[in-house]
Amino acid sequence: MNTTSLNDIDKKHRKFIKHRFSTPKNLVLLKRISKYNTGKIPWTQWLFKHLSLTSKMKILEIGCGNGLLWSENADGLQFDMNIILTDPSIGMVRSAREVLNMIHQFKFSMTYAENLSFADGIFDTVIANHVLQIVPNIKKAIAEANRVLKPHGSFIFSLMSNDHYKELADVLMEFNPMYVYNLIRRFSLESEKKELYMFFSHYDEHVYTSRLEIPDPALITSVALSIFNGIKFPDLRPHAAEFEDHVKSKMR
Repeated sequence: MNTTSLNDIDKKHRKFIKHRFSTPKNLVLLKRISKYNTGKIPWTQWLFKHLSLTSKMKILEIGCGNGLLWSENADGLQFDMNIILTDPSIGMVRSAREVLNMIHQFKFSMTYAENLSFADGIFDTVIANHVLQIVPNIKKAIAEANRVLKPHGSFIFSLMSNDHYKELADVLMEFNPMYVYNLIRRFSLESEKKELYMFFSHYDEHVYTSRLEIPDPALITSVALSIFNGIKFPDLRPHAAEFEDHVKSKMR
C-alpha cells in the first residue's frame, strides 16, 4: 500500500464519506443491525473494556459520532473523568450532546482529526473508533493523536477487517456485477501500519471476533442502499425491490 492511497482520497470518496457520516442516520442503521451481532458481548462494551479508563483521566475521542460508545457504557463512567468528544460534523456533535448531556459532564468540539484544536501533551487517552480508515489523511491524524497525548499516554483505535460485509459484497455482485464493493480498505486490520510506527514505538492488537446474522431482507437492503447511493458506488435505489427479492431468495 503506497503513501498516496493512505493519505489522500479523491473528491468522490470525500463526498461519499461526508454524506454517510454528516448526520446520525447511518449510525442509527448500524445500531439496528448490531443486535444481530454474534459476539459474546456487544462491540461497544468490548471496546470500552479495553480502554481501561480510570478516575481523573483526561480523555479525547476523535470522531465521536452520536456518542454510542458512551451512552452504552454509562455505568463505567466516573464523575471526575474529563472527557472531550469531537467530530468534524456539527450534526454529529449536536446528536451526541443531546444523547449524552444527562449522563456525564462531557465537553464537545467540532474539529478535524488531522488538525485537532488542543494543546500538546494534555490527554491520557485518545480514542478513534472506526475513524482512521475514513479520514482524508491517515498519517496526519495519527500524528495529531500523538501530539496531544501525554508522555506514555495511550492511543486506542479500532479498525475493520477486510472481511467486513464480505457476504453483502458477494450477494451484490451476484445480483448485478456493476455493484462491486471493494473490501480492501485503506487502513484495516490486515494492512501494514507504517504510519503508526512513525509516531508510536509499541502496538498491541486485540481482535473482536463476531458475525452479523441478519434475518431481515429489508434491513440488509437498507445497509446496501446506504453504500450504493450513486455517490462513490452505483445507485442501487432504482433496483431496491429487486435486490430485496434476491436477498429473500438467498435466505430460503
